Amino acid sequence: MEKKVLSDPNKKRRAAILLGAITVLLVGLSIVYVNHPYFSPQFTEGTYGEYQGVFFSIPQPLLIMDPAFLPEGTDNEALLLTSEKTTVEAKINRWENSHGFFEGKRITLRGKLLQADNKVMIELVEEEPSLLAIARALTYPINQTAPKQTELTGEIITPKCWFGTRQNGERKVYSRCTKNALINGATPLLRVRKNKRNIYYLLENTVAETGGKPWVESVGHVVQVRGEVFYQNGWNVLRLSGEIQNVQE
Repeated sequence: MEKKVLSDPNKKRRAAILLGAITVLLVGLSIVYVNHPYFSPQFTEGTYGEYQGVFFSIPQPLLIMDPAFLPEGTDNEALLLTSEKTTVEAKINRWENSHGFFEGKRITLRGKLLQADNKVMIELVEEEPSLLAIARALTYPINQTAPKQTELTGEIITPKCWFGTRQNGERKVYSRCTKNALINGATPLLRVRKNKRNIYYLLENTVAETGGKPWVESVGHVVQVRGEVFYQNGWNVLRLSGEIQNVQE
């Protein structure tokens, strides 16, 4: 007598559930891979967290960060930024009036980590206290090279707008952000393209007007500048010795 094989409805149901689970897992993994912040070749999304390092006020307020707090392959000298309509120097001054000078001290901050081209910055949070801890001062030498005369061609940018707003690719939004930031006292940078890489210079202006006017008028132009360049605490610094010349729009 021929045996009749009966189908098991529960077995089919279990197989369907297993197949669905595998599909969801694969889709989830692909989303995680695409959105992981460190796969981007140029820019990464900001990551909120607590960051620790040694504070220095020159060439601009920054943290020399502990490597454990950083993505692999990035510099550990993080410029400090603020999204408020005030400069980071003013914010640091208010903290120092309450807690004493920060120079050379290990501090812990809460903020948003911005990263591009191996450079990192920390945008301090507004909605909650961003200064979390202050430790004793450390013996940590200031790293600086001798200045050299140079002439460079590049673009005037600001840290927050270039490393943040620029990610969305909207040129008008980025330009408006840059102009407003400069008017409010943001640190100007010169972005220079060299060997298909972005090289950044913190700008020190000893001859131009205050209030950000000379910087604002150059936003959106290719500019030519002259001055002394040196390396200080992980950043290139350009101390201008003449006027900013717009050479191309």
